[in-house]
Amino acid sequence: MKLTLRDLFWLTVVVGLAVGWLLDHRAEEWPTTQVTGVVRAVTKTDLIEVSLGSDDGLKAGHVIQIFRGKTYLGQATIRKTSPDLAVGQLSWPCGKIQKGDRVTTKDVVLSGHQL
Repeated sequence: MKLTLRDLFWLTVVVGLAVGWLLDHRAEEWPTTQVTGVVRAVTKTDLIEVSLGSDDGLKAGHVIQIFRGKTYLGQATIRKTSPDLAVGQLSWPCGKIQKGDRVTTKDVVLSGHQL
């Protein structure tokens, strides 16, 4: 298959649009400020209620990180917010989440890779 200059041009445009969309989408997952809170409740369906809400800058689609002490337990995607609390769906648990665990909007780096 031989690519023409026109084919390469359109391929470059499509790849550029895709990369731009991915970068924009990634930026929407993280709040602009770092805040910390605690897990208030955990359900059997992998939902958590946290002590952060829209007053803290959280909105649906944001991702929060979960810790117990210095141990990383996973992340959750915020599904619904009110002024002083939010409900998130565990999207990448790597430990048992429980009431009182700490949550943060900070990016996490593990083994040199940013989550």
